[in-house]
Amino acid sequence: MEITVETYSISYFSSEFVTENYSVVLWKGSGVFCVDDINYAYSGYTILFLSPYQKLKLISENEENVNVLFFHGDFYV
Repeated sequence: MEITVETYSISYFSSEFVTENYSVVLWKGSGVFCVDDINYAYSGYTILFLSPYQKLKLISENEENVNVLFFHGDFYV
């Protein structure tokens, strides 16, 4: 897999998001995100690093876009 960057509506993450790749997730707003069933509050700009198969859910107070950078673990080699 090559490195890819994709943009989603934040509502896309209202149900669990899981990928087999490493991910860097960037967004702006306020609300709560959940990683592996643990809730965290956020406000402002947020950057989140996820390992493969971690579960992410976003509950936002605003409708914003989320940018996600995906890359495979072999990218480090």
